[in-house]
Amino acid sequence: MKRYILIVVAVALATVSCSRHYDVNTPDPQAIGFGTWADVMTKRTGPTDAMFAVNDNFNVFGSKVVGTTPSVVFNGDVVTLKSLGSDASSVNDDVWEYTPPRFWDANASGYTFYAIAPAGLVTGVTGDAITTAATTGAFTTDQIVFDGTVATDVLIAKKTPVAPTDFNKVVTLDFQHVGAIIDVKVKKSYTLKEATVKVKALSLENILYKGTYSVASYKDNSVAADENKPVVAIANWSATTDVQSFSTAVTVPATIAAYGYSDSSVASPENPVSGTVSDFFTNFVVMPQALTTQQIMITYEIETNIGEVTTYTNKTVAFSEFDIKDNKVNTDGAIETVAGWHPGTHYIYTLTLDVNKIDFTATITPWATTSVNGYHNLIN
Repeated sequence: MKRYILIVVAVALATVSCSRHYDVNTPDPQAIGFGTWADVMTKRTGPTDAMFAVNDNFNVFGSKVVGTTPSVVFNGDVVTLKSLGSDASSVNDDVWEYTPPRFWDANASGYTFYAIAPAGLVTGVTGDAITTAATTGAFTTDQIVFDGTVATDVLIAKKTPVAPTDFNKVVTLDFQHVGAIIDVKVKKSYTLKEATVKVKALSLENILYKGTYSVASYKDNSVAADENKPVVAIANWSATTDVQSFSTAVTVPATIAAYGYSDSSVASPENPVSGTVSDFFTNFVVMPQALTTQQIMITYEIETNIGEVTTYTNKTVAFSEFDIKDNKVNTDGAIETVAGWHPGTHYIYTLTLDVNKIDFTATITPWATTSVNGYHNLIN
């Protein structure tokens, strides 16, 4: 009896197997990963220079379109760097995580992603604003307080569309700095090359340091727009009227480095060689702002080679009066000055101290890593 039942079951199974067909090669849905496949970030500044540190994070917003209607996939989820790869020469082994995982939808006609780093700056995005942020990338941050450190280095990712041909591939987010950084350097003039010059105090005054950042839209600046190409955010800062002073972290009094000239027969007041500079602010992160009353305040002393000491107390130089350094011939006599601090820009100010005067110049460059204390830019 038992044998009969087994035979019947076998026949039944054989019948079923002849009437149905299964595609055993259909892949499972893949998780959406940021950086490289399976939650790994591709971007680094160099083979041994990680852009992000462990526990750095960002908020991601994103949507997909099925039919004609976009729907929210990421609503500000936090993506965190959990560990750095063991191979410093590799760009594919830094592990980023978020929970719960989202999976690519093969029925979608496309996805779009937006992000802001660090995470936690957009807690005010709730309700309908989440849908707006996820589908258009428009949002306003909470108030951000700048203290000059990397902690207030805010980055906004480009709008990143993903077409169906790129589903199941890494989503690489291209971040842009939306703050500015400034350096302040001091050197002594050629006429003081034999004197000892000490900076006794140096500070930044009347600096706007509180504000919100609003992203309204995204724009493709290329000649031929490509709907599948990442495009930059169009946004603006809205500052409060709060201002603050920031003192140099350099221990003062600080003796300015000896004048650096290689040939005394060539160097002269009419034909000076650049003096050696001393750094007082390096990679100081600030909120972009128009320059009006912002200034540098400095107290310094000059001691001659015969021991005479002259002290200059609380001398101020307005940031708006710094000349832009260039090699062009000034044919119209106009003085070009720095009128404001702009996003993603590095401003290098140099004060040249002399008897009864201070000369100053400003050099403007793209955001760059120049610090020797371990601070690195994330993505330029």
